[in-house]
Amino acid sequence: MGQDLELRKEQNLLEKLPEKEFKICAALHRMNQLRNYKLGVIEILEWKDSIVKLMPEVEIEAIDFVIDKLIIGELHYEPNIGIRNIVIGLKNIEKENGEFRVKPYRPW
Repeated sequence: MGQDLELRKEQNLLEKLPEKEFKICAALHRMNQLRNYKLGVIEILEWKDSIVKLMPEVEIEAIDFVIDKLIIGELHYEPNIGIRNIVIGLKNIEKENGEFRVKPYRPW
């Protein structure tokens, strides 16, 4: 019963977010597919706050694209750097003709 109450409290936190922030949290939740230890709601909210603060103009679709590429291995995933996987991934993609793609590797 205590676990159900905690789950409801966490869901209430998420439901009160503005739409863009809620969508960022939904995208971040997908990072759990890569991690040994799941991100809880509090960690997801903290990651969301960092993204909103440091990259306020980021498109949710860009975050989704990066996470997709991390999951399938087209972008490198490093388990010990947390949210930096997303930040580094965002620096390694570009939008061309309305579509995101991984930038070509340039070793310089």
